[in-house]
Amino acid sequence: MLLTLVARCSLAPLVSMDAASDARTGEDRVDLSDATTATDVENAAQTYRVDLVTPELAPGEERTICAVHKIANRAGAMLREARVHIGNASHHLIVYRTATRQESREWTPCNGFSGLFGATTSTLPVVAAQQERTTLRLPSDPPVGIPMEAEQHLRFEFHVINISREPAVARASVELDLAPRTTDTREAHILFWGTADISVSPRATGEARLRRAPPEGASLFSLSSHTHQFGTLASVSIGRGAGVDATDLREVHRSTNWSDPPQTVFAPALRLAADEHLHLRCEYRNTSDRTLRFGESAFEEMCFLWAYYYPATQSQFCLEMPGGSGSACGVLRYTPEE
Repeated sequence: MLLTLVARCSLAPLVSMDAASDARTGEDRVDLSDATTATDVENAAQTYRVDLVTPELAPGEERTICAVHKIANRAGAMLREARVHIGNASHHLIVYRTATRQESREWTPCNGFSGLFGATTSTLPVVAAQQERTTLRLPSDPPVGIPMEAEQHLRFEFHVINISREPAVARASVELDLAPRTTDTREAHILFWGTADISVSPRATGEARLRRAPPEGASLFSLSSHTHQFGTLASVSIGRGAGVDATDLREVHRSTNWSDPPQTVFAPALRLAADEHLHLRCEYRNTSDRTLRFGESAFEEMCFLWAYYYPATQSQFCLEMPGGSGSACGVLRYTPEE
């Protein structure tokens, strides 16, 4: 279901903070391929913040809106930590790094997860936040980071819904800690997998399942799940079974709160054996009088997991189609624009 937005709104100004990050110095050898002077290296180790405010939402109103803004980092760097705070009327916020060199400070209508489904190689997800407060802290042993270009442009995709009886605005803040790339820094990216094979009869319960293997040699360090309001359980397990109904499963993530699912952190990072898969299971209780199906609205349903992994040169997405009719899967490699 595509949401339609007629009104346009302005993005709150981006604030660049001069506080240095906690990046290590001294024994690290800095790669100066992007940062060519000592000043550039210093500029790569800063925290950048953006505050987002939507226009007023009427009671029951739902929107998915996007905006693009650049941050003021003057040198290429690595993202080492991201902190996202979303408040009332916020369903989720996805931050993408985008290779576009054109800012778009006004909110415009967009499709949910539009930076993934049918995305070009110039837009990749950085952090997806659905809790009130989300912290993505990348491992430090070995040092892991997500690459950021100089004057990196960020795309903010904000799914908002006002479930109150009064008008409301949705707010969010995003803080990014950047540090210089070192010779031993490893890249991290996202696995984003889900299934659209969801069909639950009115006033009934049902489930959806997905089974996939991460890339060979992947180390997973953070994982979460995503459903909408009819979701009663989302779990991720590891197993060697041949199909989605495998029984030799050990659970590594569980969520019983669709609006505030936990972020599971693995320290040390989680490595799967060559014959192991991740198994995602979502359970639903359809309290409505219509058949529940896949859709981006909070009144429809989803079943997704996203996991951060390293070493990586690409993000991956995969969506299983309804009725076992195939998959829409792809590899996203970031290609900066000239």
